[in-house]
Amino acid sequence: MRELLRRLPWAFLILLATALPVEAQKFPSRSLRIVSPFPPGGGTDILARTMAQRLTEIWGQQVIVDNRPGATGIIGTEIVVKAPPDGYTMLLGNSATQAVNVSMFRKLPYHPLKDLACVSTIARLPVILVVHPSLPVARVKDLVSLGKARPGQLTFGSAGNGSPPHLAGELFSLMAKVKIVHVPYKGGPFALTELMGGQITMYFSNALTALRLRGTGKLKALGVSSLKRMAVAPDIPTISESGLPGYEEHIWFAVAVPGATPAAIVKELNVGIVAALRSKDVAAILTKDGAEIMATGPEECTTFTESEIRKYADVIRKSGISAAD
Repeated sequence: MRELLRRLPWAFLILLATALPVEAQKFPSRSLRIVSPFPPGGGTDILARTMAQRLTEIWGQQVIVDNRPGATGIIGTEIVVKAPPDGYTMLLGNSATQAVNVSMFRKLPYHPLKDLACVSTIARLPVILVVHPSLPVARVKDLVSLGKARPGQLTFGSAGNGSPPHLAGELFSLMAKVKIVHVPYKGGPFALTELMGGQITMYFSNALTALRLRGTGKLKALGVSSLKRMAVAPDIPTISESGLPGYEEHIWFAVAVPGATPAAIVKELNVGIVAALRSKDVAAILTKDGAEIMATGPEECTTFTESEIRKYADVIRKSGISAAD
């Protein structure tokens, strides 16, 4: 064997070494990309940038956030699905891209579990019902009464058909028995801009964004979608206690990679991501804005996604909404 190796050309040995599977090499050995399939300034983007900064320190490699918004996250998600399965391109998706779209769109160009591999469920947070400050309501009950007095005149914005704000609004409309017109936008920041400009009546904003804007006086928070009040904003009542008992809705976030990514690479990514989420600086930023850190393993992430797909399929079927709405 020694004689055989001695006779092999050095060029062949170098080629053999470089042909080793990617999981056998040091990972990561170059910069990585987190694709955020929603516009800058929204909850997904805030979370992606918070994590990218800490991951850069953990891995010693630059982690870049690449915003690719459009079509309720489908455009950015498809980019990741088609990326090389080497772990260097990650998706930071949310409940829309990972659980809702598969039931919402008949011709979805990906399946969240067949074409993507779960790395970790990152965090979840409630949505906050916000309205323009000039709207003559102070409580959720007032808003419901106004809606019944003006059927079809109230509007709620969303980040697109099938997005968490869309489903939160449809659930609110069903439980309140009020006709509220849905107005989809290309992302949450666009809907918020229209709300603050008085173009729409209400919006179900993720807490990461709503709490940061609340202090500006440009919007008014009426209720939070969790069953318990938020520790970081205890003065905001729950929607459930304000006239719609049992109302509950959350947005959750997860990291995924192309489906063919080797399990060893998925594990390496998970170790880094969980470490980032459990670091004091990242945890402090996220919990300050009302997020509940989950930091799951790949298997738990997959199981959770499967259950959420079933849940939202049932919600979509009962509400009768579709991508054409």
